[in-house]
Amino acid sequence: MKIVCILLLLVCTGLLTTSCVKDKQPPVIEIIKPLDNDTLSLINSNFLIQFKATDETDLSKEFLSISDNEGNVLTTESRKIYGTVYNYTNSISFNGTQGKVKNLILTIKIEDSEKNSTTKSILFNVKL
Repeated sequence: MKIVCILLLLVCTGLLTTSCVKDKQPPVIEIIKPLDNDTLSLINSNFLIQFKATDETDLSKEFLSISDNEGNVLTTESRKIYGTVYNYTNSISFNGTQGKVKNLILTIKIEDSEKNSTTKSILFNVKL
């Protein structure tokens, strides 16, 4: 009987300690469009942003910004996200002087439910 109680105690203790382990791994961001140093042509004054974020636990927040190389923020967004996989696709409206090439910086930050975060930035160009 003592052996059964000891085994039961060990199993319960093992279950409790493994379920209380906190996630320390940050999310992973894969930028699909645009790629680093791409030059995009506008279609009806728009260009496409596409990325995927994954995490072992629940994703929590998405932050996105696009700025120019002079530090001017052109657009930002943030939203609550859910699940272990988040796919983002959005058409961004952009105005400027026709015939010019604008250098831009895309920055994406993803946070999971344990407050681990990853930030990824790329440089790209838009041909107006």
